[in-house]
Parts: sequence; structure tokens; C-alpha cells
Amino acid sequence: MTTPPQFGQQIAQAPSGATSGASLLSGLSSETKPTDVDAGSIFLETDTGLSFTFSGTVWTRVGAGGQLGALASPRWTTPGWMINDRAALNTTSGRILYVPIFVARRTTYDRIGIEVDTSPGASLIRLGIYDSLDDLPNNLVVDAGTIDSSTTGSKEIVISETLDRGFYFTAAIANAVVGVLGIDINRFISAPVGGSGATVDERHADHIYVSGFVGDVAGGLQDPARAPTTAARERNNVQLRS
Repeated sequence: MTTPPQFGQQIAQAPSGATSGASLLSGLSSETKPTDVDAGSIFLETDTGLSFTFSGTVWTRVGAGGQLGALASPRWTTPGWMINDRAALNTTSGRILYVPIFVARRTTYDRIGIEVDTSPGASLIRLGIYDSLDDLPNNLVVDAGTIDSSTTGSKEIVISETLDRGFYFTAAIANAVVGVLGIDINRFISAPVGGSGATVDERHADHIYVSGFVGDVAGGLQDPARAPTTAARERNNVQLRS
């Protein structure tokens, strides 16, 4: 019995010049094909988005290029986060809130959004994305513009941005105290970074921010990012749609 490959273990090398899943499959040698797998089948997903199952000695394409793990389409996520529940939170006027995210694989996002829970009336929230340098927001990747937070509900902005694997920060800044839905720290969450604290016994922060720049809501996010000055927990989070 052949032992199934472990997660992340390379089981095949694409031949020179291969550009598709079919080319990869044709290049598999008998030495790289397991002949007996306890689970009955294994999966192969290529960089081109083609998925296959293997059972016995046969590779079978799954659907029309469907990707493994695509449980919903479209998918709204906070990349890198496992969030079990939401809580009602408030923005602070003029505070730029940076939230770390981790994009596990090259992904194209077509929406960025946030959920308004309570509104003070006429108000705006600007959303964007920065890349990361030394665990801090760095260069502006996307300034998505503003959402109208004068009414409640799910608010989204159309974008078209492909992010390579790596760490990034979402950014949000409002010109008023707006009630939004965000991470509830009383329920289980898992952040893509370890966070930090000022002392050894301090709870780790997972959000950073800088205050006093309400003009950026109308004027736009700065490039490079304004340097954060404070770390905190339990703040609102921006979501992305792929």
C-alpha cells in the first residue's frame, strides 16, 4: 500500500512548458501516482484553477475548472481570520483603523465592504488596502473610495484587485461615530498575526490605528500609510469578496 502524500508534499512536477492542468497530468509518471489510498481518492488542484480527483489509477477532472474549497460563490472573507461571531462597535471620527489580513494564495477581489449597524445620519466611511512592511501598513494598494453610512445595512464598493500571497492591511476611516458590525472578542477568533503588547502580561492587540485625520475621508488615503500610533482589540473589520 502506498502512503498518501502529506499536506503540502509535492507529488508531481509539471513538464517544461506546461501551462494547464491537462499538461500537468500528462507529465505524471507512474512513480508519482499513488496506487492505493485509504480514503479512496485524493485531490490535485493546479495553479490554473483546475481540480482533479485520483482514485486507483485514474485522474478525473472535477467540474468545469471548479476550485476545491469554493463553498460559496461569491465569497466574502476577512482573509486570514477565523471569526466566530460579530459585535456592534463604533468608529471614531478621523481614526484610520488598520487590520492585518493574510492572503493565502493569489486572489482577485471584486468587492470591499463593511456593515453599518447604526447610523448618525449623513456620514461616510472610506475603505482601502495597504501592503505590509515590517508588520506595519506601507504602500497604498487600493483606495476604494467611500461608502454612504447615513443608512444601515451591508455596504460594498466595486474593486478589481489581484493580491499575491502575503500580508496586507485593510484600512477604514469615518467622518463620524458610526455603528458597525465587527469582531466579537468574547467568541473564538484567530488572527493572521500574533499581535503585540507593551508588557509581558498584556493582552495582545490585533488592530492598530492613528487618530486625528478626518480630512482623509474626503481627501483620500495617504501613500505611504500614515504611521499607526496605537494598538487595540475588538474593532470593526473590513471584508473582501472574491
